[in-house]
Amino acid sequence: MLNNKASALMTAFDLRCVPVQQRCAQSETHAFGAIQSIFDRYGADHLARVLHCLTAREETRAGLWSETIASVSDCLLFRSDWTVERLVSAFEGIDLEARRTSAIKLRPWPVRATLRSLIDIDLTAWEGSHTG
Repeated sequence: MLNNKASALMTAFDLRCVPVQQRCAQSETHAFGAIQSIFDRYGADHLARVLHCLTAREETRAGLWSETIASVSDCLLFRSDWTVERLVSAFEGIDLEARRTSAIKLRPWPVRATLRSLIDIDLTAWEGSHTG
């Protein structure tokens, strides 16, 4: 179960963690562990940045998988200097569900590591097209 602070952040982004025996609807996830781990390891500010990126596209709210959440978190660790606005702008152009599907097709390699690489490629391309 999420602690109160992590749960409050989820609520602020109109997201909910639901029990694994319950099917996820839009804006719901089973990823209690991934979310709590990010909160415990990196804090509320980092988790908020992750949630901003995950909610940048409405379509992403239907695919809040633990691998996706953790991969976005991993990518943001190397972009701590990016503003939330810049991150949201970059993630608006990334179809995280399509990237996750691509990562799954590349098994037996770990989905999280592959997904992190695919997202990083997208962010690097976005950065290259948005610098002065």
